[in-house]
Amino acid sequence: MATLLLTWWIWAPVVIGVVTYLAYQAAMPTPLPGIPYKKISATRLLGDLPDLLNYMDKTRETVSFFASHCVELNSPITQLFIRPFLSKPWVIITDSREAHDILTRRTREFDRGEIFGRPFRVMVPHAGAGHRTASLWRESRRLMADTMSPGFLRDVAAPHNHSGARSLIQLWKAKEAVAKGRPFDVASDLEEVMHDSIFAVAFGVSRGGIDAKLEALSSPPVKASVRDHEVVIFPKATRSAVYDDIGTVLGSPEIALKSPFGAWHLAFALRFYPRLRSAVKRKNEFIQQMLDEAWEKFNRPTSSETDVKSAAEFLIAREVALSGKSGRKTQYDSPMVKDELFLFLFAGFDTGPTTVKWGFKFLSSHQNVQAKLRNALRNSLMNACEQDPLPSLDAIHKTKIPYLDAFLEEMTRLSHTSMSNGRITTQDVEVLGHHIPKGIEVWLMNVGPSQTAPPFDIPDSKRRGDNDSETQKSPWSGAWEPHSLGDFMPERWLRKSQDGSYMFDPQAGPNHSFGMGPRGCFGRRLAMHTMRTLFVLVLWEFKLLPLPSELDSFSPVDLLTHQPLINYARLQSHPLG
Repeated sequence: MATLLLTWWIWAPVVIGVVTYLAYQAAMPTPLPGIPYKKISATRLLGDLPDLLNYMDKTRETVSFFASHCVELNSPITQLFIRPFLSKPWVIITDSREAHDILTRRTREFDRGEIFGRPFRVMVPHAGAGHRTASLWRESRRLMADTMSPGFLRDVAAPHNHSGARSLIQLWKAKEAVAKGRPFDVASDLEEVMHDSIFAVAFGVSRGGIDAKLEALSSPPVKASVRDHEVVIFPKATRSAVYDDIGTVLGSPEIALKSPFGAWHLAFALRFYPRLRSAVKRKNEFIQQMLDEAWEKFNRPTSSETDVKSAAEFLIAREVALSGKSGRKTQYDSPMVKDELFLFLFAGFDTGPTTVKWGFKFLSSHQNVQAKLRNALRNSLMNACEQDPLPSLDAIHKTKIPYLDAFLEEMTRLSHTSMSNGRITTQDVEVLGHHIPKGIEVWLMNVGPSQTAPPFDIPDSKRRGDNDSETQKSPWSGAWEPHSLGDFMPERWLRKSQDGSYMFDPQAGPNHSFGMGPRGCFGRRLAMHTMRTLFVLVLWEFKLLPLPSELDSFSPVDLLTHQPLINYARLQSHPLG
């Protein structure tokens, strides 16, 4: 017995040491053969994570680190080791032609990525956005189809968007009267008007964010100096608790994106964090109430298609049609209907306001672009203001204004609201001459070489389909100067027609801010429709004056989206009509 104990005490440390060593080696990053990576990262248990954390601390950015990694290694394709302990590497691609090919032509080889897919499956498990391109996703698209139709945009979205923009103009006129040309922070104003609009489109009810701000102006400014460039600070408005709760839930995916435990952390937080748990409960109650009211309206004897005033009502009408066609019982408040409606709200809650905030920064900083845009609006819409000082809905959306379209396209390209498109390999694939196994997360960058900086020189022989003429030619009609890719130039989206006029060309160059292909952003039409209305009406009424350099910073901060760190404006009432 003593001998056995002695043997155990001798060999136990050895066994434990060997097991620990083997476990440590198994947890170390395992590079994919042939794809460039930082050699030191493969020798660290945390891989590239320390470098990423250091980069985030210095820049407040996250995703741009991936593009900088390609620049550092001088390669359009690299691999990163971000999530430790047996996780697979991420592959980063900074080439717009390859990204376009993957997003549009290689959809059977690449599907919705898991990094962004899993948080959606936790927050809205019955919505299609977080799932692979299969039956559930197709079912959700059938349910949501009408919410991006021309009829929905014209009859439902347009009036709500027009009303929201008018409310913002009213608020800014009141603030301009106090500020008298001095700067003030417009970030929360732009967030509120976009949130008001998407709430109204989703539910047909007023959220009242801008109205609350107008009411708050009855109090004097917190700070209103007489100095020309000193910031005016206005009192904050109070909002209904239910809208704060919904905003809390909508922002929760940030937990997954910033945690090493990803969606597991988000699932735990939604269930056990008291603030989030109560917010989810009130969010669910609110959506149920909105659906109950929409269902009651739908069943009124006098109800007709012309009475439909929200996405909730459209979804119910669509569910009735689909259930009748398939012979099943109508469930107007099914888990899918609830989750898709909440996801509809999510789509316009963060990305839309972020893009609009960048847009106003571009206009303040690029006075020449603003002057050209206001001149284009005046020339195109002046006749549409005979009965109203502001252009009508029909005029805004039916009149061709090439420079406006070019501005909006360039704004979405350079706002970098979404800095990448995530995909996952569904089979072994080859990209730029490199083998990538099944199940690897691939990040297609919207920033960096070929997007905002000169591209890498890639031989055609490295591209897929060496003998396929479709993959050997550029998918774009323009030929942009490589060193100008990071410059804000709406003109790059215009081409001269035979009669000498300029036309908007959406195929002039790469812009993957909304993704592309079947998994591209479902809400793109609504987003562009909303932003078009807002910019036309605001620029019709105001000039954005230049800002002092300390308030004109384009420094970003990465939250759920890539947002400007500061957002100031100096307004001057200068109607075009």
